[in-house]
Amino acid sequence: MQRATDALAPAVAQGLRAYAAIARATLSPREASLTLHETLCGELLAARRAYAEGRLDQMCRRQTRCMQVLLALQTDILGAGDGGAGDGAGSAMLAGFYGHLYERVRRAGRRNDVAAEFERIAELLARFCRKMRAAL
Repeated sequence: MQRATDALAPAVAQGLRAYAAIARATLSPREASLTLHETLCGELLAARRAYAEGRLDQMCRRQTRCMQVLLALQTDILGAGDGGAGDGAGSAMLAGFYGHLYERVRRAGRRNDVAAEFERIAELLARFCRKMRAAL
């Protein structure tokens, strides 16, 4: 019986190491939120690049994805008024911020300076991300 246990020890140890690695990779809610916002910023920059390269279909897909994420973030904040995260002036301000970004992203494709507008929106979001990262 001892031999069977000894034979399993390396596999068990490897399994425990893998489990510990997964546990370390799990993000806190704030880290997950930051990752989402940074990804959104990347999507905006990708939309800018797609526009600059004349790939308007890609730009529109990325623009739509950004709008969907911003709408979901705003809806989550506003819909949490039942005692959840949406209570308070800070939540109202954050919902307003998401609404502002949503409208800017929505109108970006109709501007004369499409690429520059995507860049400006991404920079605004990047400043927000830097503040979030500093608060972690």
